[in-house]
Amino acid sequence: MGIAVFDQGRAGEAVEIYEATLEQAPVHANLRNNLGLAFQDLGDLKRAIGSFDQAIAIDPTHGEALFNRAIIRLMQGQLGEGWDEYDHRWETANQSPPNYQVPWWHGEDLAGKHITVFGEQGPGDVVMFAHCLPDLVACAGKVSLRVEPRLVELFKRSFRDCTVAAANATDGSLNPVDANFVIPFGSLPQFFRRSDQAFRVVNRPYLKVDPNAPARWRKRYADLGAGPTIGISWRGGATAKEKKRRVMELSDWAPILSHRGANFVNLQYGDRAAEIAELGAEHGAALHDWEGAVVDLDDFAAQIEALDLVISVANSTVHFAGALHKPVWTLAPAQPSWRWQLDRGDSPWYPTMRILRQGWDESWSAVLERVGADIDDWLAKSAC
Repeated sequence: MGIAVFDQGRAGEAVEIYEATLEQAPVHANLRNNLGLAFQDLGDLKRAIGSFDQAIAIDPTHGEALFNRAIIRLMQGQLGEGWDEYDHRWETANQSPPNYQVPWWHGEDLAGKHITVFGEQGPGDVVMFAHCLPDLVACAGKVSLRVEPRLVELFKRSFRDCTVAAANATDGSLNPVDANFVIPFGSLPQFFRRSDQAFRVVNRPYLKVDPNAPARWRKRYADLGAGPTIGISWRGGATAKEKKRRVMELSDWAPILSHRGANFVNLQYGDRAAEIAELGAEHGAALHDWEGAVVDLDDFAAQIEALDLVISVANSTVHFAGALHKPVWTLAPAQPSWRWQLDRGDSPWYPTMRILRQGWDESWSAVLERVGADIDDWLAKSAC
């Protein structure tokens, strides 16, 4: 029952059910772990991590509790401790490591050695973790990358010192039999990003677009009229719970899209023609869109490169913009991903990123009101 109400977004009720059950079964690692998740959903991170600690004390091998504790530690900026436990993601219900017949890298000397890095998460996360690739290249004899097909061309151009090929995330395809070691992208920060200072070694854009492609987009933007061009995206999340946190209504953007002095373009993945048409019919606000855009990730990067500013809910768009060092405003939900940590308005991953946070009792429309005022200030400074 606790799991059922928690999955319906009723974390407070879940806490009551779990605590009542723990009176009957206090030494129960799964219950302690579930209670921690409910506290985390309520924003009570102190009690959440206490519950995960209790679950781990009962069962030191409880992979889910270890991983959940890692997430909170990363959220709190405890990077070293968080990364050390982040590999426990493979022990959760939603993950299983690929069966590569090559040893996993655990920090051994890579001089003269060949290591293959494979993507096991979405394209935005792979782009984020690619922040670590220059460090890996500097200490390895050879680096091969296995990424989903949509990222291959972009990564070939961006990481010329690496061999890049397409592979399914976890099925073991293109088994790197000639490599000495393998490692998933998500495990690289454990070795290379254990403090804020470690992020500063990458001080320039690390994604590189086709040098001819942005000109085509700049021509399209120029045809829209005078003023800067701002790209927006308003939906994110792979699961139902994440979508509930990170999905806005496009109509909430209407006051912003009516700003005079700027042109707004669509960066949202998927067919959004009906939403955009409804926006224009009901609010008279313009959001420019081109058929086939936001599909090819190589061209998507070029589209972002040609923009003056990106404003988006936390999704893959902000990772692409950040890796290109474009000015990007990330709209983080009240319960943020560990990627954005807590309270801070910047990101160690991306020096050009600004994080705008939703309050616990704040609607997205209220957040967008603040964004509108910030755009006014940004436009005024841009005109100077």
